Amino acid sequence: MRLKHLLLFAACLHLAAAVGAYWAGRTGAFPGTFEPDGVASFASDGFLYRRQVVELEAKLKDEDVAAWVRARAAAHVKLYSLSFALFSPLFGPTILSAEPLNLFYYLATLFLIYAVGREAYDRRAGLLASAAFAALCPTFLMHTTQLLKDPAFVVLALALMLVCLKLLGRDYDLRGGLLAGLAGGGAAAALWVVRSSMWWVVLAVVMLACVLSVARQARARVLLRGNLAGAALMLALALCASHLITTKAFPQEPLPSYEPEVEETRAPEDEEVAPGGLLSPVVKEISST
Repeated sequence: MRLKHLLLFAACLHLAAAVGAYWAGRTGAFPGTFEPDGVASFASDGFLYRRQVVELEAKLKDEDVAAWVRARAAAHVKLYSLSFALFSPLFGPTILSAEPLNLFYYLATLFLIYAVGREAYDRRAGLLASAAFAALCPTFLMHTTQLLKDPAFVVLALALMLVCLKLLGRDYDLRGGLLAGLAGGGAAAALWVVRSSMWWVVLAVVMLACVLSVARQARARVLLRGNLAGAALMLALALCASHLITTKAFPQEPLPSYEPEVEETRAPEDEEVAPGGLLSPVVKEISST
């Protein structure tokens, strides 16, 4: 099997999963699991994000691009609104309008798993890792058909990991090292925008890559200026992103999550509850004895 065969099979599988989720919602085959637009209950954030996506799509069509840019919404929601603006005339405000972007996320994830495995071991290991992930992770497949931020986060995290492995395992000249550092720093900055709550983990990965790069050169007693420049640029871009890119423009939780309504239990009006609560008569009787 070649990588292009695997990606073609994965694309067909993802399209079938997205169409199946939409069909299940439209026909009511799984009531309580899929809504008529294909949004699933196991990815309940999609109900909230879909509302914002539709609002941003309307803002993009009725107003202008500047109003869309100024709108306070998470980065992944804005990306989905672009997909809806392009494909909702064909599929309506359903998950099928988000399928082109979700399909890209899924195929990019498989490719980056292959690339990481190839960089760490060899081509065969990367291909096996990518095929095993496609075959053994159906939950990730179904979640990538929904309106969630996790697929974007996974793609960016794998891209950052790949750059770190390249800086550790290859010898770069100055130009190649700067390009690798630019790619790694861009991935780290995008991770900050997509999910700032994971920022300390991302920063720890970047700093660890820098330390290991220096340790590798010290052990081999060589000076690789390209690798050092790339690691320094990646760390600088990551730190600048956390200080210069404000999360106010990309709120992480733009809408409150669903919570079940709990009815308040009230005592009957004809029964007067003691100031100490329902247990106060018992407490008084114990204290008297």
